[in-house]
Amino acid sequence: MSELRFEIRSLQLLIVITFFVTTHLLWQYANGGDVSHHLLYNKALPEISNWWSMVVLPALTWFVSVNLKSKVVFSQLDKSTVMNNVRAVKLAFLVMLLLAALQSISFVIHGLDVTLMCTIMLLVAGLILPIYRAECVLAYVVGNFLAFGAVTPFVIITAIALVSYLSNLVFKPILMNVLNLKAVA
Repeated sequence: MSELRFEIRSLQLLIVITFFVTTHLLWQYANGGDVSHHLLYNKALPEISNWWSMVVLPALTWFVSVNLKSKVVFSQLDKSTVMNNVRAVKLAFLVMLLLAALQSISFVIHGLDVTLMCTIMLLVAGLILPIYRAECVLAYVVGNFLAFGAVTPFVIITAIALVSYLSNLVFKPILMNVLNLKAVA
């Protein structure tokens, strides 16, 4: 993928995300005012305004674009490997977006058991899968934006991504070595 084409796609994504956030926040403002959420929905913690989403989501989108540019545009790999990486990024984004949307829908319809189950499932999957990747973080925040704003999902996915990163860095290689040794023995 050429650098110019990638820059155009990145700019298009940034414009779409910014438009999505802006229109949703203006709709909220016109229909009852600014919505604020207590951090982690604990009334003892401070309230975070949804207007912070205007900072969080575009900044996160820009960060993802910069992160992916190094993988796609400046990659020294052959074209088929780069295209496989692009497909993997799209698949990871889509799966995380669907999981986050399921979590948001279940929260809105008061299916708190499903919401909690999705979070636990995501945490367990993060022990094996690289949920710490930038596209997964963005998809989770976008998928939960309508129900929770952008800040609370960002805090949650950051904690899960940290667990996923440490697990994939430390425990996954140990587990793979143990399984490999057992297969040989």
